Amino acid sequence: MSPTLRIYLIESQKKGGKKMAVQSLPYNSRLILRVQVGIQQGNPVLRNRSFNNVKADVPDEAVYTVAQALGSLQKFPLVKVVRTNDEELSEI
Repeated sequence: MSPTLRIYLIESQKKGGKKMAVQSLPYNSRLILRVQVGIQQGNPVLRNRSFNNVKADVPDEAVYTVAQALGSLQKFPLVKVVRTNDEELSEI
Protein backbone atom coordinates (compact mmCIF):
# COMPACT_ATOMS: atom_id res chain seq x y z
CA MET A 1 0.00 0.00 0.00
CA SER A 2 1.26 3.45 -0.90
CA PRO A 3 2.31 5.64 2.07
CA THR A 4 -0.04 8.36 0.84
CA LEU A 5 -3.03 6.00 0.74
CA ARG A 6 -4.60 5.24 4.06
CA ILE A 7 -7.57 2.97 4.54
CA TYR A 8 -9.79 3.28 7.58
CA LEU A 9 -12.41 0.95 8.90
CA ILE A 10 -15.04 3.09 10.53
CA GLU A 11 -18.20 2.32 12.40
CA SER A 12 -21.28 3.28 10.44
CA GLN A 13 -23.92 5.45 12.07
CA LYS A 14 -26.57 3.16 10.59
CA LYS A 15 -28.51 0.74 12.74
CA GLY A 16 -26.76 -2.56 13.12
CA GLY A 17 -23.28 -1.04 13.27
CA LYS A 18 -22.36 -2.08 9.72
CA LYS A 19 -18.69 -1.39 9.02
CA MET A 20 -17.44 0.21 5.82
CA ALA A 21 -13.94 0.83 4.56
CA VAL A 22 -13.04 4.42 3.71
CA GLN A 23 -9.91 5.54 1.93
CA SER A 24 -8.22 8.90 2.21
CA LEU A 25 -6.49 10.23 -0.91
CA PRO A 26 -4.34 13.36 -0.57
CA TYR A 27 -4.91 15.76 -3.45
CA ASN A 28 -3.61 19.17 -2.40
CA SER A 29 -1.39 20.86 0.12
CA ARG A 30 -0.88 24.50 1.08
CA LEU A 31 2.09 26.26 2.69
CA ILE A 32 1.40 29.24 4.92
CA LEU A 33 4.10 31.54 6.26
CA ARG A 34 3.08 33.61 9.30
CA VAL A 35 5.06 36.84 9.45
CA GLN A 36 5.00 39.56 12.08
CA VAL A 37 4.32 42.89 10.39
CA GLY A 38 4.31 44.98 13.55
CA ILE A 39 3.04 45.44 17.08
CA GLN A 40 -0.25 47.02 18.06
CA GLN A 41 -1.08 47.77 21.71
CA GLY A 42 1.69 45.40 22.82
CA ASN A 43 0.44 42.49 20.72
CA PRO A 44 2.13 41.16 17.58
CA VAL A 45 0.33 41.79 14.28
CA LEU A 46 0.63 38.71 12.07
CA ARG A 47 -0.10 38.23 8.37
CA ASN A 48 -0.23 35.11 6.22
CA ARG A 49 1.72 34.51 3.04
CA SER A 50 0.06 31.52 1.33
CA PHE A 51 1.46 29.25 -1.36
CA ASN A 52 -1.13 26.93 -2.90
CA ASN A 53 -0.77 23.76 -4.99
CA VAL A 54 2.11 22.26 -3.04
CA LYS A 55 2.40 18.61 -4.08
CA ALA A 56 0.74 16.49 -1.42
CA ASP A 57 3.44 13.80 -1.52
CA VAL A 58 6.37 16.14 -0.78
CA PRO A 59 7.91 15.34 2.64
CA ASP A 60 7.40 17.82 5.47
CA GLU A 61 11.14 18.36 5.78
CA ALA A 62 11.37 19.56 2.19
CA VAL A 63 8.39 21.89 2.60
CA TYR A 64 9.94 23.31 5.78
CA THR A 65 13.27 23.90 4.04
CA VAL A 66 11.51 25.80 1.26
CA ALA A 67 9.51 27.76 3.85
CA GLN A 68 12.72 28.82 5.59
CA ALA A 69 14.19 29.96 2.26
CA LEU A 70 11.04 31.91 1.39
CA GLY A 71 10.93 33.34 4.91
CA SER A 72 14.43 34.73 4.50
CA LEU A 73 13.19 36.68 1.47
CA GLN A 74 10.33 38.33 3.38
CA LYS A 75 10.51 41.93 4.54
CA PHE A 76 9.11 40.91 7.95
CA PRO A 77 10.34 38.17 10.31
CA LEU A 78 8.97 34.65 9.89
CA VAL A 79 7.09 33.56 13.03
CA LYS A 80 5.47 30.25 12.07
CA VAL A 81 5.32 27.73 9.22
CA VAL A 82 1.99 25.97 8.62
CA ARG A 83 1.15 23.22 6.14
CA THR A 84 -2.44 22.20 5.48
CA ASN A 85 -3.32 19.02 3.61
CA ASP A 86 -6.59 18.40 1.79
CA GLU A 87 -7.73 14.81 1.43
CA GLU A 88 -10.66 13.26 -0.36
CA LEU A 89 -12.55 10.57 1.54
CA SER A 90 -14.34 7.88 -0.41
CA GLU A 91 -15.97 4.58 0.41
CA ILE A 92 -14.29 1.49 -1.01
